[in-house]
Amino acid sequence: MTLLPSRRSGRLALGAITSLSLSFTLLSAAPMSAAAPVKKSVRVNHQCVEDKGLLSTGSGLTLTPDNVAVEYPETVLPGQTFTVKVQPGGMSTGGKDTGRMKYDIALPQGVKISNLRLDGGASGLNANPAAVVQRVDASGKPNANGAFARIWDGANSVNNGGQENDSWGWRTGRAGLAVDRNKPFRLPRIAFDVTAPTTVGSKIVTGLRAAGTGAGPASKENRDNTLSMLARANVTDAVYCTA
Repeated sequence: MTLLPSRRSGRLALGAITSLSLSFTLLSAAPMSAAAPVKKSVRVNHQCVEDKGLLSTGSGLTLTPDNVAVEYPETVLPGQTFTVKVQPGGMSTGGKDTGRMKYDIALPQGVKISNLRLDGGASGLNANPAAVVQRVDASGKPNANGAFARIWDGANSVNNGGQENDSWGWRTGRAGLAVDRNKPFRLPRIAFDVTAPTTVGSKIVTGLRAAGTGAGPASKENRDNTLSMLARANVTDAVYCTA
């Protein structure tokens, strides 16, 4: 998503939308009224690769297009604290159960971010463990100043934070945020508050982790991605997707 400058001074204004980033540009410090939030849907086409188990024909997951719902004010005042909301779109599993799911959203840098939270909207997820949102760094470690807002179970991933494992069998068992086979699901909406800068020309940018960088390797070395999980019936597939 890209926010373009408004012709009206004193505001940060939102314009055209893409799948990669959301930016606000500060034009002037002159006081004016702020706009109410608007809701939009952004179509994201993930590039996914799979590290397939022996004789696997694939995960059977439907993860793209990901129609991400966003909500934000089209104009904000310099120094104003405003709320941004982001929710991944509906997805579905095929004939395999899933686990160790995580989804990373890139937070604005160089501005104050506060009150990162879940804001409802989830469906189809297994109840235990429950989804949480945490701020994490590039390694997936919880960090109060981390660059990403992560939706996961808070403890388990394929290869980027918490207890990592790109396999799932009788020794390791199922773990992490999960959805059973043959089910539609949707990850929860997140919300966070941003305090706009006061410097004329400043930009605030957010989006999805690694967006636009292309598909990574089909291996556990694929650590910098938007979405990852395991899918298993008789054998396990590790799935990595980049917006």
